[in-house]
Amino acid sequence: MPSTSLKRTTPSSTSTTDLKASIKRVKKTPVTEDADSESEEYQQTPMSVLKELFSGLKEQVDAIEKWQGKLQTMKVSKALDPAQFSEIFSGKGTLKQPTPTNNPKSAVTMISFNPDQTIELFGNRWKNNALKGVEWSVGGPYPGTPFPFTLKSVQGHAVPVVVKSMEASYSKKTKKVTLKFECTAGQRYRILHNGRKMMIKD
Repeated sequence: MPSTSLKRTTPSSTSTTDLKASIKRVKKTPVTEDADSESEEYQQTPMSVLKELFSGLKEQVDAIEKWQGKLQTMKVSKALDPAQFSEIFSGKGTLKQPTPTNNPKSAVTMISFNPDQTIELFGNRWKNNALKGVEWSVGGPYPGTPFPFTLKSVQGHAVPVVVKSMEASYSKKTKKVTLKFECTAGQRYRILHNGRKMMIKD
C-alpha cells in the first residue's frame, strides 16, 4: 500500500501593516461639527442683540462714580453676521459711509444717530431701563481769587444719563459692530464754602 505523505500546513500570518490597516478601518470616525452651522451670535434675534448692546452700555454708565456735566465716551462691540447687521441697522439713523460721495468702496459702514433715533432703535428697552448716574459738584482749586483755595467735590442726587449721539461702525472684514455713545448727566457747578452753588461755563 503506497505510503501517504501528510503535508503539514500552518496558518498564514498577518503582517503588521495589514493589522494596522484593519484596525484603522474599524476605528470609529470622530464626530466633527457641521461646517455650515452658525455660531451663537449669528442665531440671536435682533431684540436679543439690542438687549446685549444696551446691557453693555448700562454697565459702563454704572461704572462711572461721578457725573459732572461733561461728555463721556463709551464703546460697546459685538460680533454680528453681515445679514443680521443689515436687518438691525439698515434704514436707521443717517448713513455716513459708504455713500456715493464719501468712501463709496469702503468695507466699513458708519451710521450716525441723534438722541431720538437712538431711542427709536432700542425701543422700549431704552425707555424701560432709563440710564441713571449720580451727580457730583466739581472740586479742586478755585481760581480767580487773591488767595486760591481748594473746593471739595460734593455728592448730589441721582440724575438721568442722556445720550447726545451714537455712531454705529461695522467692518465686513472683522464682522464686528462697534457702537460709540456720547453721554452726559447732571450740571457743571461748584459748591462754595458758604454752600452756594456756582455754575461753570466751559
